[in-house]
Amino acid sequence: MDRDSERCSLCRNWRPHIFYPVLGYCTVKGRLTFDDDWCESFMRISYDEERFYWCLTCRMRLTSQEAREHASKGHKVYLSGYIDPDVREEIYDAF
Repeated sequence: MDRDSERCSLCRNWRPHIFYPVLGYCTVKGRLTFDDDWCESFMRISYDEERFYWCLTCRMRLTSQEAREHASKGHKVYLSGYIDPDVREEIYDAF
């Protein structure tokens, strides 16, 4: 396989940032990476496990069956999304 087919955004260990989807959290490295990074710990996402998934395209939680349906439509589906602990810094005062 080439590196493009093993990039972070296709790995089961990667959690896309909910506001900045070109960034994500790698559960193996324990840090943020870009969606086109890669490493030797790559594992392709599968939607066979009975669990909930995150559709980045629709911004909603899915069952495994729904995850397969969304993925077949070309949606970006992950095991979960990443919420930055400092996301409160992104919330602007409305007054």
